[in-house]
Amino acid sequence: MFTARCLCLITLVLGTVRPCSADDKDAPSEEIKAILVTARNYLKGKKVEDRIKGVEMIGELGAKGKTARRDLCEAMLDKTSQKVRTAAADALEKVDKPMADMAVKIYINLDAKTVEAAAKLKEEGEPLAPLILSLATQVSTGALAKQIPMGTLKTCLRTLSEIAPNDTQVNRMVIEAITFANSDFLRAYKGDANDLQPIRHEAVVLVRDLKNAKLALKPLLIAAQTYRSNTRLEAIKSLVAIYDENNDKAINKCLSDMRLDSDEKVRKAVDAANEAIKAKDVRK
Repeated sequence: MFTARCLCLITLVLGTVRPCSADDKDAPSEEIKAILVTARNYLKGKKVEDRIKGVEMIGELGAKGKTARRDLCEAMLDKTSQKVRTAAADALEKVDKPMADMAVKIYINLDAKTVEAAAKLKEEGEPLAPLILSLATQVSTGALAKQIPMGTLKTCLRTLSEIAPNDTQVNRMVIEAITFANSDFLRAYKGDANDLQPIRHEAVVLVRDLKNAKLALKPLLIAAQTYRSNTRLEAIKSLVAIYDENNDKAINKCLSDMRLDSDEKVRKAVDAANEAIKAKDVRK
């Protein structure tokens, strides 16, 4: 009787114990979390010494400081101190050497191949987002026009969408790249305007998988009606992807206006879009 009761109790207890997941094993301990809070507070400091102290504290944690890798990448972009930037790179090497190698190649060498490789990391590469955003911004504003080909911006957008689809800055940059309407880029850029077409096309495709894709409504409406044929087709697909009760009138009007478009491919894309929207409405 006693044995039976014990077995029942053990079964009950074991049944309530949640198995450890990979995320549980990688999650920092309470002690590490406390250290990271202190380190991040130092990183916000106005004094160079404080910011260096912050990155060094993270570096001393080694692999246990992995959840602060983005903080170190951001510190590598410190606006006022080379010492902070260097200390951050050194700390990142202690925490995650492979990522540190990639970070340095992106930051120092402006290496598009490394940016492209980062996309394969998916969300594990998210800590690199600040460095890639910085590179993309420099390219898009024309600051690196003589050093970096325009294709690098396209690579940056693709990688950012893969590693940080929920990042607010990434969403804003991709949406902006559909038209460049509010960008300083068009005022600074002195090259061939045709170079912008592949970037706009890429942004039209990428935006549909981003967290804030619905904020791209107006740029996508413009792209669907005025851009080159292949980009118009992708813009129509993206409009279907973001379609909901808040934007249905604008999207339906856009599609209606293109029903008799001179481009046969566009007309077929509009028909397919209307069918897809009907299917969406039925599922509701």
